[in-house]
Amino acid sequence: EKLPMERNSRIPLNQAEMWDNVTVDKWRATTSTLDYSYDSAKTYIKNLVRDPESALILEIGSGTGEMISQFQGSFGSCWGLEYQKDFAEACKASNPDINIIQGDAKQLSQLIPPNFADESNEVIFICLTNTLGNMLSADVRKIVDEMIAVLPDRGEIILGFTAKEHFDTVVRSVFQTNPDLFGDVSRNDATGEISTSTGYYSKLYDQKELTELLGDGWRFETVGKNIYCHFAKPARKAQLYYDNQENLEIHSVLGNNEMHVGLYSETPDSALPTCVDRATMVDAEHNATNRLLHMSKINPESVIAEFGSGFGNAANLALSSHTVPGCYNCIDISATNMDVARTVNADHPQERIQYLVRDFADTGLPDESVDVVMSQDSLLHATAVMDRVLEEAFRILKPGGRLVFTDIMQSPDAELSVSMADRLGMKSLLTPELYKALAHQAGFTYSRFDDMSHNLEMHYSSFQNQVRSKIDPKKVSSAYLDEYAEGLQVWIDGAKDLRWGFMEFLKLPPSSPSKEEIDPSAAASTMVEILLQHDTRGMRSLVEQGYVPGGGYFSAADLILAQSPGTCLIVTGSYIPAVEASETDGPPGAIVLGNALKKLGYTPIYVTDEFSHDIVTACATGTGARVVMFPQGDLAASQSFAHGLLEGLSPTLLCAVERLGRGFDGRYRNMRGEDVSAWNAPVDTLFDDLSINGKVPSVAIFDGGNEVGCGALVRSGVIPSADPSNLLAHGSVVDSTVQVTGTTSNWGAFGVVAALALSTRKPELLPDANSTWALTQQALDAGGVDGVRHGDPSVDGHGKDTNIERVEKLHELLLLHGLSPK
Repeated sequence: EKLPMERNSRIPLNQAEMWDNVTVDKWRATTSTLDYSYDSAKTYIKNLVRDPESALILEIGSGTGEMISQFQGSFGSCWGLEYQKDFAEACKASNPDINIIQGDAKQLSQLIPPNFADESNEVIFICLTNTLGNMLSADVRKIVDEMIAVLPDRGEIILGFTAKEHFDTVVRSVFQTNPDLFGDVSRNDATGEISTSTGYYSKLYDQKELTELLGDGWRFETVGKNIYCHFAKPARKAQLYYDNQENLEIHSVLGNNEMHVGLYSETPDSALPTCVDRATMVDAEHNATNRLLHMSKINPESVIAEFGSGFGNAANLALSSHTVPGCYNCIDISATNMDVARTVNADHPQERIQYLVRDFADTGLPDESVDVVMSQDSLLHATAVMDRVLEEAFRILKPGGRLVFTDIMQSPDAELSVSMADRLGMKSLLTPELYKALAHQAGFTYSRFDDMSHNLEMHYSSFQNQVRSKIDPKKVSSAYLDEYAEGLQVWIDGAKDLRWGFMEFLKLPPSSPSKEEIDPSAAASTMVEILLQHDTRGMRSLVEQGYVPGGGYFSAADLILAQSPGTCLIVTGSYIPAVEASETDGPPGAIVLGNALKKLGYTPIYVTDEFSHDIVTACATGTGARVVMFPQGDLAASQSFAHGLLEGLSPTLLCAVERLGRGFDGRYRNMRGEDVSAWNAPVDTLFDDLSINGKVPSVAIFDGGNEVGCGALVRSGVIPSADPSNLLAHGSVVDSTVQVTGTTSNWGAFGVVAALALSTRKPELLPDANSTWALTQQALDAGGVDGVRHGDPSVDGHGKDTNIERVEKLHELLLLHGLSPK
């Protein structure tokens, strides 16, 4: 029978009054009825804490020690805070190794000693078994505010309330079975309140009521009869910042739904202005987002989870692209941001978007359900718990998935200024190296870090410059604008001590080969798919029909590694008379190959002619390598010069990267069959008779059939008979020991370097993708042109993104074999 609230029952006025009639003996006699709650709570907490042995746990309302004693021995340090003096003394007597503080939790900040925890401790505040439900709501709010105020950055709060749906069970099994403690019991089923004739009070809540009571920033989970409320400090800080309406106004006006650093330039030596206008900022911010989306390798089946999705702009760009992902999970701690994101993405199919107001360290997504985790300048808010964030990203990623993000980091050799530390509320940020270490600890394999730190100062200067002029003073107070501008100045002043860029980690599938399991044949097949994609000249036919086995990449690597490292002559450069410029294919690949050979002990020397000398010299700038100019002359004079060069330098290896070779008629011809002999010095004579009767082994890299290295294939008729529709009828008859091919000769050179990296277990031989494109940019800046689309900043018709993607895929191949960049 449900009993109404009786008149002799009353709600106490304060804690002291409520506990006046509760003695230690009476309480302990009651605890046997609460065993189910202690056991459930203990299991929940132990499963939640990542490293209990180094954690510190503090129970608010520790009573006579029934709960906190459960953790003794399994946690690094156990503490209890108890209001009732007799209870605190009884707890201490029973548990001498537990640190007991006696006092009112509403003064928690005054009670916790200075040496309570250090930065290495994970700190957990707990208040379980409906302890807070036994207090008036005003007191609950004060206690929770105190807990949040003193919680360290690496801290969490876990509250346990008995769910209101179990109200009847609690009344009967706890209150009505303990008349000595509670006396007569009154109940209010509508409010979930229980009061007794002895002055004891309790209230049971549902989740909606707890949300109203505790405020924002809490995560709720129902386990058995309990509702657990979880709060993490870093998430709260970010939430308070982004939920601020004045901050929202600034970002909506100036940010245009963007809330991150823009990518204005990809090269550190670019001359950037002090400030730019808002339109330029928006373009730069889109550039940064699009670069991340490109790194994400999105396809129509991709499932994306964005940590710190903000106003949903990245989701909007992804869902507006040609390659729309299958599902986009927007994850953000701010409900305000999420409301804006819903508006921004209102025109997209809503079944493709999921909005999750969650903490990065606890997304709620299933295990191995996501292809890409991405984030833009948001992870720094979780610096104190980054290990958990990375573990969560690893957990939800499918094998083969990737984590890609930009973030503001600390330079390894710098310290944050006092003003920046105060602004961030933390003593330091992660360095790129610490990110790598924590990601490795979480299970990730490092892929790349593209350092774009040179964009930071100008971005924040530009933002600060517009804060005053564009913001409506009726919507944002002068005081807040002043504070905001001062905060931006902190970032401007501290930019020199910060790093910012694009970072990528991979979750390798379990079947990835180990260090000892490299199969050159299988690896070569993968490289062929990477480096002969987009081939239109018949090169794939030569490979598939076995004339250039495996593209020649490992054959070239084997030949290179079989020699005693000495001088290596690398010939390159191809001139286009129609536009009076040398082409962008050849020199960049030659430099990448030469740099790798230098790391293997060779001394590279580049050989070209007067027509390509400037572009080869530009690409070789900074390498310390010599560039030899081969003179223009007749065949006999050229053969004599070549012989003298070979005798004088005594090379142990010859390489050619995109260098024309003579045809049957002794003339040099371009892809259209036009005679370009007047613009090509006979550099190929270095390879005559396989370099003095085979004394100097050689590797030649080509992409069309009219270059050095194609001699045997042309004389035998394989070129063009292997693919008459695409192969040239006017090929080169100049031989090489090993032949290598690719859709472009640059790509072929990258393939040889990747094979060298795999064969030697030295991933550092293959530069990152952006560095390879930087060489192409040097060639363009020196007057180089695309050999196919003369006016475009590309290589044989393939633009920047395609070129970068080839090298990225080669790095992924290295990663699959356990080779991570140094």
